Amino acid sequence: MRLTRLVSAAILSAAVSSVALADEPSNVTSQNQANRLAIFHDYGISAIGSTAANMPGDSGGGIISPFMGHYASTEPVKTFRPWYISATPVVGYDDNPEASQAQTSSIFAGFDLAAGYGWQSQEAYPILGPLWSANVTYDLQGAVYEGNVKQANVLQQNVRAEAQRHFLDEGIVASGYLGDSYTNYHGYSFANSLDLGGAVEGFVLPQLSAELGYDYSHLQYFYSTTAPQDPDTERNFLSAALHFYTLPQVTGAIPEAPDRFTEILRETFNRATLRFGHLWNKSDGQDYSMESNRLTFGLEGVHPLNVRDVYFDFLYGHEWQVYQHPNSIAPPSLTKQPNARRSDHLDIITLRANARLFDLPKGRGTMLAFLQYDMIHDWSNIAVRNFDENIVSVGVTYRY
Repeated sequence: MRLTRLVSAAILSAAVSSVALADEPSNVTSQNQANRLAIFHDYGISAIGSTAANMPGDSGGGIISPFMGHYASTEPVKTFRPWYISATPVVGYDDNPEASQAQTSSIFAGFDLAAGYGWQSQEAYPILGPLWSANVTYDLQGAVYEGNVKQANVLQQNVRAEAQRHFLDEGIVASGYLGDSYTNYHGYSFANSLDLGGAVEGFVLPQLSAELGYDYSHLQYFYSTTAPQDPDTERNFLSAALHFYTLPQVTGAIPEAPDRFTEILRETFNRATLRFGHLWNKSDGQDYSMESNRLTFGLEGVHPLNVRDVYFDFLYGHEWQVYQHPNSIAPPSLTKQPNARRSDHLDIITLRANARLFDLPKGRGTMLAFLQYDMIHDWSNIAVRNFDENIVSVGVTYRY
């Protein structure tokens, strides 16, 4: 991890040299932001509330295909390049960027720069895609806030490598990834996360699959705090999911819909996923050591308007968090000893509209746009850990 932090810091130093940021945030604000970014990290929302611009291709099994950020078209990008670059200016509104009870809203302006390289085997299938695939991506996001919340100025880097293998005879898709996220907060090194995981998806029916996944994260924060409130942690997340595809995931030509109901489903959305998972969070400080159960539901590629290049994504998650030790900031009991254990209920909603605007002539790139709403509600029996946040963001992406 020390080498990872040094590499991340070296990459970031040039990027932040021209960004004007203010004073170091307080310890209380840092604690709030650590909690906020930990939630964002788990649910795939970026530090500025929008998903990454490195939009992958068609869906097709395993952990490599996220709900958010796919191309808003069934037609592939018209290029033969194994690499891409993209740039996305973003503007938005955040009613609580410090994740505190004293909500102070702010507009923000940001950017998302991404690059990637992908490899695919020659053998491919009409729906699931290539037999083997792998890609490496780099993503840099930043945002500047106005008003009294300049502490929320964020710069975040993400590096990720992924691989996927289809075993079509057995109806199995195996995926794996390795990634690192580095966050600069208000001009200071704030957090680093090393992530790795894998999943195996097996098709029970051509349109129904079951997936087992495992994710490991090592999160380290670079600000001073008291020992009980140290959020540095190792996380283990085990999950099981059911995927329903409106198109059968077959190796040959797509069969015609057998009835009108199936035809309507195909015209309405691409995939629905129901996932249950259990998280073990073994933090260095007793205040953040906890276990949780998580239930998520997602719809991908919703297109009710029957407009070819406008699609919607929806994600809802609910999490029950039970902390393992008495909380150091809990009110004292009748015996004058703080003995309350923290218990949180967390709700996440993300709704995203994707639009593929047009392809530039002579293969010079593609223009896309998105509009996204994120809602985060964290209710805790430890009052100072309650917070609500609503984010609206819009951006235009140029991808070459």
